[in-house]
Amino acid sequence: VLDTAFNPSPNGQIFSLAIEEDGDILFGGNFGFVGAVSRGQLARVDATGALDPAFTPTFNDPPRVLRLRNDGRILAGGMFGTVNGIAREGLVMLNTNGTTDATFTGQAAGGAVFDLIFQPDGKILVAGFFTSLNGASPSRLGRLNANGTTDGAFDPGIIDGGVRKILLQDDGKVIAMGTFAVIANAMARFLPDGTHEFTYDPSVTPGFVLTAALLPDGRALIGGTFTQVSATNRARLARIETDGGLDVGFNPDAEEDSEVEAI
Repeated sequence: VLDTAFNPSPNGQIFSLAIEEDGDILFGGNFGFVGAVSRGQLARVDATGALDPAFTPTFNDPPRVLRLRNDGRILAGGMFGTVNGIAREGLVMLNTNGTTDATFTGQAAGGAVFDLIFQPDGKILVAGFFTSLNGASPSRLGRLNANGTTDGAFDPGIIDGGVRKILLQDDGKVIAMGTFAVIANAMARFLPDGTHEFTYDPSVTPGFVLTAALLPDGRALIGGTFTQVSATNRARLARIETDGGLDVGFNPDAEEDSEVEAI
């Protein structure tokens, strides 16, 4: 049943969401107003939908992903170039009140950041279509220290296409999914140091993986534009075993004409 009392009414699309510990909701998108109040593509409302009048960060391009640190600070990724009037390319850390955290120095250039993960040790996995991270390769997938500096111990090299989604396993391995095809077909796994694990190869074709979720048992649920996984017909939705093989018992027969973009 639709909660008709919850109606923030942004005047544009929403691309990213995050729910804070107190139940407040952050959302980013290509809007300039929430209700009748001006907002710069990122806003916060409470559980009733009421706008937080004191939270007023301003982006020059929508944040595509929002992630919350344990201390409540907000990490945003996208293709923006300025935040709160300050040069911040692709990545920014905001304080809880929406001001820019000047101690975080991470930058991603040449394309959008689409996904971010905080590791248990505080380091940050960054994925997207960017071609440099902090002014150097690796491109499309990298790892930062907590302050935004590059973690040189993680080096997946240059991935030949964009990474739309990443998953972090309990053992530190990273599953990357997107529009790449040379290192693997749309889905690959990397060891904690960034080394490509070639034995993990679901071979998702033709098309790409756009979204995914890691299940409690370690399997991955994936969605996108693909029609085959491991040479078996699977239209846009599939489940992958922990070794990279297709879960043949899961076949929802999702024969929609359009892609699966969210799980």
